[in-house]
Amino acid sequence: MPQYRVYILDDQGQVNGVLNLDLTDDVSAKERARELAEGHEVELWRLVANFDPIVLAAHRMRS
Repeated sequence: MPQYRVYILDDQGQVNGVLNLDLTDDVSAKERARELAEGHEVELWRLVANFDPIVLAAHRMRS
């Protein structure tokens, strides 16, 4: 299932909040982002990669 992130922006365009969503498709994600906007501007991002933090920590230790 695709994962999405909605960034809620304030009046100056700065990030004021972040929500993570698991939805079936882009259409559903856009609809949900509109519902969550509540009069604010939002940015919708689809997450394409999710890295295991344990693997990243191990990689840093070897560097």
